[in-house]
This record gives sequence, C-alpha cells and structure tokens, in this order.
Amino acid sequence: MSLRSRLGGFGVVLAIAGGPAYGSRVVQMSFEEAAGDADVVVVGTVVEVPEFASEESGIVVRRNRFHVEKYLRGDGAAEIEVQTIGGPFMGIRDGRPEQLVQIAGGQPQLPAVGTRAVLFLKKYGGGAYMICSASHGVVPVVQRAGTTEDVVGLSFRNPDVMPEGAAADYARARTSGPIGPDELFHDEVPLTALDGLIERVGAPLANPTRNQWGPEQDGVRTSLSASDKEFSLGKPILLRLVVENQGRRAVHFAFEQLHVHLSMSVEQSDGTNVPCVVPSGQTGFGRGVVLNRGERTVLLEGLDIADQYLLTSPGIYKFQFKGQPGYPRYRDMEGSDAIPASNAVTITVADGPVKPSRLLARALFDAVQTSGWHVALLGEGDVVPAGRSSVSGTALALGRDRPTSMADALVALIWVTASPSAIVPPKPDEKSGSPAEAIGRCPWGEVYLRSASASPAELETVRKLTATALNIDGR
Repeated sequence: MSLRSRLGGFGVVLAIAGGPAYGSRVVQMSFEEAAGDADVVVVGTVVEVPEFASEESGIVVRRNRFHVEKYLRGDGAAEIEVQTIGGPFMGIRDGRPEQLVQIAGGQPQLPAVGTRAVLFLKKYGGGAYMICSASHGVVPVVQRAGTTEDVVGLSFRNPDVMPEGAAADYARARTSGPIGPDELFHDEVPLTALDGLIERVGAPLANPTRNQWGPEQDGVRTSLSASDKEFSLGKPILLRLVVENQGRRAVHFAFEQLHVHLSMSVEQSDGTNVPCVVPSGQTGFGRGVVLNRGERTVLLEGLDIADQYLLTSPGIYKFQFKGQPGYPRYRDMEGSDAIPASNAVTITVADGPVKPSRLLARALFDAVQTSGWHVALLGEGDVVPAGRSSVSGTALALGRDRPTSMADALVALIWVTASPSAIVPPKPDEKSGSPAEAIGRCPWGEVYLRSASASPAELETVRKLTATALNIDGR
C-alpha cells in the first residue's frame, strides 16, 4: 500500500504555518466493523509520539512507538511502530526552515505518551502498522467511575456481539425509542471481556462464501458474503462486501453517490423482489477508497440487511450487490470508478417474531404496490405525529414511485401509535400547519395521517388505501 493510497478514506490534506492543529472528518464505524477489519488488536501503552513528523512525498508521517501488553488478535513484537498521518513538521517556507502543520482530515492520532489504550491496526510494511478506524482505532483504557476496574468505551450496532448486559439495555432502548434502527449503542466494556468480544466478531469472517466473486469489470470485482447460512426473522442478517482491484491502474470510489447500503437485490425463491423500506438519501462526502493494483478493501462490514429490507416471511432468499455506475469529475466533486455487481448469496431465513413496524410496512406495501406508490419506514419507538404529542409507535411514509423530489418521496406521512396522541397547541411565534388527522384505530393502535403536497384526490386515495391495508375501524 502506498502512502497516498492510505489517505483515500480520510479527506483533505493541508499544510499551514503555526502550532499543532488537527482537523477531522470521522466516518463512524461500529466496534464490530473495526474489529472485523483489523489485522491485529492490541492493548498497551504509548511509549513515544515524536514532536515533529517527517515528510515523505508530500505526506507527513509520524512514527510512534507503542508497548504491547497483550495481543487480543494476531501476534507480533512487544514494541511496535504505529504510523500516523499529519501534524507538526519542520518544512521550508520562503526558503527558510519553519514549523508547519499538515491537517489530514479524519486521520486518527495516538494520545499522549503514557496513555494506556486498545489499538485496532492494519499491517503496513516493514513491520509497521496503521490505525484502521478514526472512530474505533484508538480506544483509551479508563477506570470505571468509583472502581478500579479497567474499561473501554465501545459503540455497537449488532446486538448479537454485545455483552449480555449491554444487549439487554439495547433491547430496552430500542423498545422505548431512544435508539433508532441504524444508530450505534455505546457501552463501557471491561477490558477483561474484550478477548471474547473480538473472538465473537472474528468468527463470522471465516465464511466459505466470502471468496466467491462477481464478474470482473475493468479489472475490479466484488465479493458478498454472510455471517452465516441460516438466520431467523426478527434477527440481524449481517453481510460483508469486499472489492478488489485486479487491473493495471489504481481505482477510486468516491461514494458521493447513493450509498452502497441501498444497492442490494433481495429475492425470494419464487423470484419475488423484496423491497427496501429505508428512505433513499445522498451520502454527502462519505468515506472514499483508493485501491492500487492487487489491493482489496472491505466496503461494508456488518450490514444488517434485515433492518433495511422488508423481510417478513420465512424462506430461502438470494442476496446480491447490484453494483453502482461510475461518474466523471464535475467541478469540485471528484469522480468515481464504477463498482461492479457481486456474486449472489443464498440464505435460509427461519420463522421468528417480526417487529410491528415491519408488519405495518408489509401491510401497506401489499396494498399499494400496484397503485404507483412506495412505502418507507421512517422510524419506530417514540414518534411525534405532526402537531401532536410524542407517543410510542411507528412512522411511515407513502411516496410516488420513481420520485424526482423530496415532495414526491414523502407525499403522505402515516403514524401508528400504541396510545392516542393529543393535539399540541402551537407556540405563539411558531408557524405550523394543521395537526395530523386521526383516521381511526387498527390492530396495532391509533392511526394518524398528514400530507402537505398531495392533491385532494390523492389524499383521499391514500386515506382509503391506508384504511384498507391496516384494517382501520374508522370510528
């Protein structure tokens, strides 16, 4: 891996005069993503952080030393070199030596000398390592408040990986609403328990399908794999997507396009497509990847496909990454190479409890799929119908198929709540429309409807479709 390829996922690099300063654009990774991507995971102490870094080919590299107490994954020397990018260095400005600072957006740095920490590392070259994650690559070891127990703060996305106590807290948080479907759950984990968690994350990586590849396109190919061959409804279905460059030139994936999370094809054994119920959205300036010839990287780790697609019945399913087209550079937006389609993965999904939010989305989808409408699941837990009080329930939306604007994508908002939601009078200086309309009760609770863009005829159609789909009593 070259110095410049290491910067592919971390944004801009700037050199300025002055004292130490750092900028960052952090891509939030979960513990299981960082642990799955790391070659080695170590616990130990920072021994040396050089005051000044060295400049190599325009890139400022700091060679830090770290004393390893224990390898939690992999093995190696008792003292290792951990290279970081950016920071203060002695450069030449107007022909004279001067202290400059290179700001490498998003590049993680080691803490002060003497700090005890857990590092998630990728092998680099010459026995050196690089930190593999800006959000989980360096985790300080601290003592739990009021005790002498060593703990580390971790962020989880997959409840099957969490410690037992954290998984129970997570389940309660999801039920009551503070934690959304794709939000991370933060927990302090005893350092002594970290071995078991890393081993649990590592187990799914030994998957016989992970080395199967889709067709090569311009020297690039992708591989999709699952953490198991059998799952059950109501549980996460975790996928992993790897891309490899076998061509003669370096390739760049900018990810300033629709996120790869939403580029999956999911089919039942009878050929029926399973719809995605997560609203589409731009990634903004997401994590970019540069791959030189012969290199590969993980694009997705621990993607819970069951959280985004409407899986509500047991059966045999085929999953495939559909690929994404490339696009040329335009003004300030960098271009991106195409990402080809992956191999297909077949998974058996056994019966199990289905969340009410998915049952509601399924009922709506079955009712509107031939009427030119699309269903989106906006949230579950604490929801707030427009102009009304917060209650526990599910928020959904109906939009036009192939929308060209946000108004097309969210024509009508629908809330289904476990208890009635009272109208909240607007504040004197607050502009607000009419509150969501109460249209009746269904087997899942009270139903409310609101639209700011539908015509009277469309709104009446939506009202009738919703009443039929949810079996509303219309009292």
